Amino acid sequence: MTSTPPVAIRMPEAVRVLLWDVDLDTFDPKTHPEQVLERVLELGSPEDYRWALGLYGPGRIRDFIRADGARRLTPRALNYWAWVLDVGDRECLVTSCLRNRSPLWIA
Repeated sequence: MTSTPPVAIRMPEAVRVLLWDVDLDTFDPKTHPEQVLERVLELGSPEDYRWALGLYGPGRIRDFIRADGARRLTPRALNYWAWVLDVGDRECLVTSCLRNRSPLWIA
């Protein structure tokens, strides 16, 4: 009995360009959604976002914004996508990264 290899996910060329530092021959966007979402939400076009929305769904993107958005996105991008996706308590999102930083880095 042979197992079928996983189906490769077709990334648009514009998204592939955003992931310039990744070996795309071995990269699986389903395994590393944070890396893809960071680049698409920060630097991508509306078409790139629609592709990511189709791949991950709105719930997964909202989860990314809540969990990682403050660390991975600029405040401008974070606020924009939190507004677009109706993520509640956007002000808390922006300051959440400040609470997680080590006090050694506070000047």
